[in-house]
Amino acid sequence: MPATVREGEVFAGKYRVERVLGEGGFGLVFAARNIELDETVAVKLLKHNGDRVTAERFFREARSASKIRGDGVARIYAVDQLEDGDLYMVMEYLEGRDLRREIVERGPLGILDAVDCILQTCDVIGRAHAIGIVHRDIKSANLFSVEGSSVGRRVKVLDFGIARSLDPAEVSLTQSSAMLGSPLYMAPEQMVDGRGVDERADIWGLGATLFELLTGEPPFGTGTIAQIVSRVQSKPPTRLRDLRPEVPAGLEAVVLTCLEKDREKRFADVGSLVAALAPWAAGDLGTADTHADIVTTLPLRRARVAPAPEVAPALEEAVTLRRDVAPRPPARPDEAPRAPRQLRALAAVALGLLFVAIAVTRYVRARSSPRDPEPAATSAIVVSVVPGPAGDTAAEPTTAEASAAPLPAIAPSADPAARANGPGRAKTIRASTARPAGASSVPSGPTPLPDDRQ
Repeated sequence: MPATVREGEVFAGKYRVERVLGEGGFGLVFAARNIELDETVAVKLLKHNGDRVTAERFFREARSASKIRGDGVARIYAVDQLEDGDLYMVMEYLEGRDLRREIVERGPLGILDAVDCILQTCDVIGRAHAIGIVHRDIKSANLFSVEGSSVGRRVKVLDFGIARSLDPAEVSLTQSSAMLGSPLYMAPEQMVDGRGVDERADIWGLGATLFELLTGEPPFGTGTIAQIVSRVQSKPPTRLRDLRPEVPAGLEAVVLTCLEKDREKRFADVGSLVAALAPWAAGDLGTADTHADIVTTLPLRRARVAPAPEVAPALEEAVTLRRDVAPRPPARPDEAPRAPRQLRALAAVALGLLFVAIAVTRYVRARSSPRDPEPAATSAIVVSVVPGPAGDTAAEPTTAEASAAPLPAIAPSADPAARANGPGRAKTIRASTARPAGASSVPSGPTPLPDDRQ
């Protein structure tokens, strides 16, 4: 196979090469245009050289990624072998950069942003665990931040090349006890014997990655592989809040639980980790941590970052894991959410309509004829929420007797599921008077409006 491909040439009969995205010792990745579908794709080309294990790992990456449903994994369109024996994989083309590069260029992420990235990763890893796949190489360089998303930051998980199946019936590439993965993010048991890992090895990787997203540093520092292995096996991680004091103590405790050397003391599964991160998913940093102008300046050791995603299996080629010293950009503060202001405005409009309806009702009563033999009309206030796109649930109209019942309170929902509905849902508040024949129903409690916060 040539060392590279040439722009404009047709690869494998239907992919016109546009540009090389990255190149390494095992092969290269290039952008190409699918001539038949007129679609840009990314092609990973592997120098086979007759190595059965490398080839099988390449196919395993494709199989593992294609089994995981959802938008958090780069889609695999095809995997095949050229006539000369070289292997290639056609994947979804992504615009953006990995989180390791972003940290190097812009500094540590905002606290809520870092938590959100890990929660998105948890969604993918949880799906993988559900079908018996352990990733084994979760790190910031394997989390890709996609540009151009209309719903905020979107993260995709890359490189299932060393993923391990937990199915004992499947022939495993990890029958060797060789250390596979990235030592800076690797669980202690994975360093000893890669065959014995389970889902909790990924819990460690998630914790180590969250530590780095928050501080810009791996939890056990840098150095030679031997030094890293020794620290991971016998030393505690660097104190997170020494590097970034504004991180809430509770969030630091979550990270430390992920990094327990005894895997029995870690979170048992991804769901438990997600539950522990829930307070920060809701945007709560605590009263001491909500100031948007808090900025912590940290010294940055710049990593060696490849110009494109790795094309090799995730074996560490460098003997020394060190990062060149360079000034670190300041940690990015979290922006104050806009949703509460929108909710307050919506509540004010709703209450205003209620008061207008009550005034109209009383005016009608005052003008009513005293000779009218019918019972006094019961005024009703109807507040309805018109659902937005599919997925929203419309609130049932609520009827309240204006002369006896207190005004219903309009309050944002505290249900996290409501926040997941996202912004942009159309809401219509209407107030009207009615003359029902019988008594009106009285609601048992307030009628909450959906919360627009993400």
